[in-house]
Amino acid sequence: RVAGKLIIQVGTLLIGVGLLWYRAVSGDAFTSTDLVGPFATIGVGIGALLSQVANITLSGVSEDERGGATGVYNTGKELGTSLGTAIIGTAMLASFYLFYVNTTALTVGQDLSPTSAQALAIELEDAQQRLDEERLVGLVREQVPSLGVADVYAIADDSWTRANQRALETALVVTVLTFGASTFIRRPRAD
Repeated sequence: RVAGKLIIQVGTLLIGVGLLWYRAVSGDAFTSTDLVGPFATIGVGIGALLSQVANITLSGVSEDERGGATGVYNTGKELGTSLGTAIIGTAMLASFYLFYVNTTALTVGQDLSPTSAQALAIELEDAQQRLDEERLVGLVREQVPSLGVADVYAIADDSWTRANQRALETALVVTVLTFGASTFIRRPRAD
């Protein structure tokens, strides 16, 4: 029989390996088949991790308290999933707009004031939320008229790739912290 703590740690390591692998293959030119290996590795790691977290969490609880403990566990799992998604999503979108505005300014050798850069980033985010692609391109071209439409799309693609990598790095930090936390798991006391 393999200890739950070891399975959690192996699962966490698999998630980390999968994230690093995904970051390595997710550059400018990758195909969906390039993602099969990293995603499968991450999936196996998540499966191993989550199966044992429930076992370890509930193993130290008496039969009378198991229903309440399951509810608390599920609430914590849902809260953690929501919080994790929010953190990774925020890191990704904030990075995208930051990279987009800065790369646009660097591409044309134009200095945007911090106020102009912030205003453009906010307007870009608003247009993106409304899925108004024409307005998105128009906003950038208003600020930097020398950019062509193809340039705007190329900058967006580059910024999206860089933001995706920033989100992966954030997820990797969370994975390392999870592995560190798993070292504190103790075997439940036998009553």
